[in-house]
Amino acid sequence: MASSIQSLAPEILDLIFSFVPLPAESVSPASPGKGDRLAWTSIAHVCHQWREIALSRPHLWGHIDFTTLTVAGATEMITRAKDSPLHLSIDLSGRKWNFNRFHAFKGQLDTHASRIHSLTITADSNNLHQMFRLLTLPVPALESLSLSASDVWRSINIGRAVAQIDPNIFSRTTPRLIRLEIYNCSINWDSPLLKCLQHLKLLYFSGSNTPDLQSWLDAMSELTQLESLIIHSAIIFFRPTGIIPEAVHVIALPCLTRFHFSATAEDCELALAHLLLPVLTWLRIEVTSYHPEGGDPRAVIPHFASNVRGPQDATPLQSMVISGFTTRADILLWTIPDADMEYLDNDSFTRATRSARAAFSASNHFWELMTEATIYDAALSAFPTSSLATLTVLNSSLVTRQLWLRYAPQWPLLKRIRLGCMVLRPFIDALSQDSPPEGPLLPSLEKLVITGSPLTVDTALRLRGMLLLRVKQGVPIQTLDLSECAVLADIMQLFGDIAVDIRGPNGTEPSPRSFVWPAPLVELDAYLDEFHISDWSEDEEDTPDSGSEVSWTGMWMGEDEEEDGYQDEEESPEVA
Repeated sequence: MASSIQSLAPEILDLIFSFVPLPAESVSPASPGKGDRLAWTSIAHVCHQWREIALSRPHLWGHIDFTTLTVAGATEMITRAKDSPLHLSIDLSGRKWNFNRFHAFKGQLDTHASRIHSLTITADSNNLHQMFRLLTLPVPALESLSLSASDVWRSINIGRAVAQIDPNIFSRTTPRLIRLEIYNCSINWDSPLLKCLQHLKLLYFSGSNTPDLQSWLDAMSELTQLESLIIHSAIIFFRPTGIIPEAVHVIALPCLTRFHFSATAEDCELALAHLLLPVLTWLRIEVTSYHPEGGDPRAVIPHFASNVRGPQDATPLQSMVISGFTTRADILLWTIPDADMEYLDNDSFTRATRSARAAFSASNHFWELMTEATIYDAALSAFPTSSLATLTVLNSSLVTRQLWLRYAPQWPLLKRIRLGCMVLRPFIDALSQDSPPEGPLLPSLEKLVITGSPLTVDTALRLRGMLLLRVKQGVPIQTLDLSECAVLADIMQLFGDIAVDIRGPNGTEPSPRSFVWPAPLVELDAYLDEFHISDWSEDEEDTPDSGSEVSWTGMWMGEDEEEDGYQDEEESPEVA
């Protein structure tokens, strides 16, 4: 018997509606490229029953963006929210700045300070600095705070200082603050905002906030509850001092499970050398190199390698990606096999890192020839990869024949290799040599996947010779997959009698690989437009803990809205 949705109890519909308030995918008509935090109100237009439920549930109205609403509209939403927690945001950058709008926002902050659970403020450095001085009331319920200076590049170009966060902000009373995001605002490392955090994110593009290493370590020693830490610095992060703490002076972060650090190689080395991370489950290090021979990223690798796996990992490293170019080297590691198939090209690097156990990147526009090969060599010698089951090598990664010969004996369990056509020749040459006394290389290799640019006749003939040699050695390739590689029909005939499973092109042109060189070290679009709770969760699909009603709001830094949208402050709110 079919049942109607109208038969559901209001409490059930209320629960369903609660999953809708902050759809990150919805696009704001006023601000293309940004999430529309009023998109959920469309449920109130479905039918009279849904409208009544929406209007009678205060918690649905607590997420209020003063940027896209009129003052009257924001006031109406706060009224409908009644006593439920408030999650407020405003973007006052550039043309969005409006005297009446700012004071209306400030008035609501003062009136409802005790109910604010999350707060996001974006403004020009000067306006942001003024706002800091006006945020004087305690916010005892605040759990999530995001502060963003929107004119960072202009400030750098004219040499203007970034906004300094007042140490007395909120009367130094934020007892429940657990999430803090700062975008190019200067904060004292002994600020009370940092004391009880579980999640901290810092993005810097100027040198006005650079601490010395000792001050930074002292601050880290206070963050014993920190679970996730993201630091991006486009400049020198640590201010040089005459005295550098010895490497034995290590600060333990006993709760930190997620760590993302992007800085110069020297800064990355200093940070990793002085941090003990006993429960880490996700690590991403992005190194900017300044040595033409790549010595500075190679110095980081041992410290990175000591954190790619620990007692907290249930399984060893089983999947790896090596990808790079003459100016960049990327390595990704997973604890599950076949995860490397998620990586398609360097444009998908950031997406792939979200599932990886560890990711390492190094870049320099002026590396000398063969520098990336020395980085791969240092990494492969340091990483615990004896249990490796699947491997991908793509783009123009300089994995030479010597590297294959050196490390293939360490991978006895490797079952599948995926190679781009551009890096296929050194692999073929390495496996075409006579077997060493201890037996054939890669004895467990069953599947070879070739992808990318067209497979030439010469390379195909070399590949056939190597596959025939594998048969003679008693370790034949069972599956040869050329479905993602442009191959002529005549070439396919070369492999018909070698492998049990031969997969040729499926009749469609392989999708072109994306090359973005140099690829950005930090996916700023994701940081600025998609920053939400998944950045802090162990699982992308996880929601906040049941004990917290905080949804970590993003920093909207998209295009400016039309000025006309902010002049008529007396419009009736279109919120339901």
